[in-house]
Amino acid sequence: MSLLVGSGPVERVSNRSSAGALLELPELPPAIPFAGLSFRPVTRAELIGAMIAAAKRRLPMTVHYLNAHTFNLARQDAEYRSLLAQCDLLYADGISIVWAARLFGYAVPGRLTSADYFEEFCRACAAESLSVFLVGGAAGVAEVAAERLRRAVPGLRIAGTSHGYLSDAESARVVERIHDSGADVLIVGMSSPGQERWIRDYGSRTAVPVQWSVGALLDYFAGVEPRAPEWLRRCAGEWLYRFLVDPSRRWRRYVVGNARFAWWLAAALLSGDYQRAAGCGPCGVGSAKHMYVIGPGR
Repeated sequence: MSLLVGSGPVERVSNRSSAGALLELPELPPAIPFAGLSFRPVTRAELIGAMIAAAKRRLPMTVHYLNAHTFNLARQDAEYRSLLAQCDLLYADGISIVWAARLFGYAVPGRLTSADYFEEFCRACAAESLSVFLVGGAAGVAEVAAERLRRAVPGLRIAGTSHGYLSDAESARVVERIHDSGADVLIVGMSSPGQERWIRDYGSRTAVPVQWSVGALLDYFAGVEPRAPEWLRRCAGEWLYRFLVDPSRRWRRYVVGNARFAWWLAAALLSGDYQRAAGCGPCGVGSAKHMYVIGPGR
C-alpha cells in the first residue's frame, strides 16, 4: 500500500546501490514517508557513520538533503523528485521539514545542515585515511575551502578541487580528474537541482563510492557566504539571516518558497490527509510506537 501526504506515491529508500547490492552499513532508522519522498531521521553521528562505512567498503552511496526549497522544487518537477526519491540516503537539512514531520507524528532528531558538522565528517575521513574531492562554488572557492579544511583537520587528504560552474566539456575533464584521483568521497556543492542532476549525469563515471550534494557548504568554508550567528542558528533563524544578507536574490526562495511550504503543510493537516496509527495527536511528538500513517491525498 502506498503511503501519501498531499500527492504522489512514496518511493521508498532501500539502501541499495544502483547495482542492487545491499549496502553493508550501520543500521539506520526507518525512512519516513513524506509527500512522495522518504527521508531518514538520522542523527549527525548516524549520517557520518553511514557515509564513512560506505566509503571504507567502496560501496556506492548517493546522499541528498531535503529542506523547504528542495521540497518545493520536487513538488513542481517530477524528474527532480525522482532523483531525491532514488538516492541511497535522503536526510532533513531544513528545520521546516523537521517541524512538519513532527506535526505528522514522527520522531525526527533535528535538522542536519552540513556546515554544522562537515569538519567532524572530515576528521572521520582523516582517521580512516579516506580522501575527499571538492566540487562547487565559483572559481577559487573550492581551493580556499580545501586549504582551510587542511588547516582545521590535520591529516585530511584532499584529492582535488574544481569550481562548480561546469559546462559539459568542463564536466568531462573534471570527471576524468576525479576518476584518476582515486577519491573516496565526492562533495558536490552547487544549487539545487543542478547538483543532484550533475551527480546523476556524471557521478557513475567518477568511480567515487560516496557522492554527497551539499549546496553552499564550500562557500561557507571559503568565507564567501557568511553564516548566521550561532544563537540565531539555534533558534532556527538561519534562513532569515540568509534572506536579510541578500534579499534581492533570495526573496523568492525564502519569502515565496516558505509561504508555499507553509500553505502545503496547513492544507495537508486541515484536509485530514493522514490517519492516526496509534494514540498521538496531530501536534504531538511522535515515537516508534506513536506515528501517523499518511493517507491518500484528496
